[in-house]
Amino acid sequence: MDEFGRKNNYKRYEYILVILLSINSIVNNITITSNIINQIGLFSMMLIFMVGIIFDISKFNSLSHYIYLIFLACFLVLFRFSFFSFSIASLAIAFLFIPVNNIVSIYRKIIIVQLIYGFLTSLAGLSPLKNPQTGVLTFGFVNENGIGILLAILVLTFLFTEKNGQLVFNLKWYNIVFTILITGIEVLLFNDNTAALMIVFFFLLLPLKEYFLKNRVFQLVSFLIPIGLAVFAFWVSFNYSITSATWVNKLNSLMTWRIDIWHYYLTNYPLTYFPSKLQTNNKILFGAFDGTYTYLGLFNGLIMLVIIVIGLALANIRLLLNKKFYIFAFLLCFEISGFAENIVINYYQCFALVFAILAYSKNWLKD
Repeated sequence: MDEFGRKNNYKRYEYILVILLSINSIVNNITITSNIINQIGLFSMMLIFMVGIIFDISKFNSLSHYIYLIFLACFLVLFRFSFFSFSIASLAIAFLFIPVNNIVSIYRKIIIVQLIYGFLTSLAGLSPLKNPQTGVLTFGFVNENGIGILLAILVLTFLFTEKNGQLVFNLKWYNIVFTILITGIEVLLFNDNTAALMIVFFFLLLPLKEYFLKNRVFQLVSFLIPIGLAVFAFWVSFNYSITSATWVNKLNSLMTWRIDIWHYYLTNYPLTYFPSKLQTNNKILFGAFDGTYTYLGLFNGLIMLVIIVIGLALANIRLLLNKKFYIFAFLLCFEISGFAENIVINYYQCFALVFAILAYSKNWLKD
């Protein structure tokens, strides 16, 4: 097949992924009243798995590819083919041979579809416009912070264009206006400080580009950040009390009492190696359970937590070694925001979880 035909095949495949993941994302992220929602979510993920296998099978040409497949098979068996593990494995197969820049582009399209669908269905009365308990505008999204996170990711993706296979920073006046506007909306309309801080933190990383690309100390720090965040999340949760140090109580307040919630769950329910049957109770303390690292450990088990966190650390260092700084900056923003939000494990919102598993493939960023 000639180069033109190969590129067309990739484009068609990517559009198929956009369609299937958009369906899956809407099912997972937007409030829809239907008895067949779970079936639609499972069916769309099964299609992603099958399409990925068909697309990949002719490209497996080295021992490392088959080792990666064995790793995914062991992963599925280890977690007994749970829907979460199956979703992770399906996406890890589907995106294996897709360039990372294209993955960012695919997620941008998925986010646009989610936002349009959420706005239209909520305005039409098919999904709730506000959270009935808090009165916060949600535009149909299950998590009231969901729309804020999606807008933050969207505004960051529009700051870049692709040139010679690399994401190039493309800060124009209209990008600045759009970024300021969305940041203001995050704070004033959605009261989502985490999403706004994610945008701000991304800009703070930009002057450090050369340090991360060339300095071994910065690269080591990038590797340790997700590990450190996970350890700190559990440390502060176990050691929290009303008599904790002032800075801990201030942090708890800034995070809208998340540490208080983590402490309650971690001191009342045992940590397990594998997924537990524990369910969140929105009536406990201050509401829903947010926080990627504590959520993974409590609900998906310590082994899943270790696999994902080590995967994120590997993804950080491999992106830097392959000069993918801007995508690294995206990922680092997700990891830090994930301390307080569930963004990292929500594969229908961002690509962090996908990268965490792809990082275990020796050929990732090379194929």
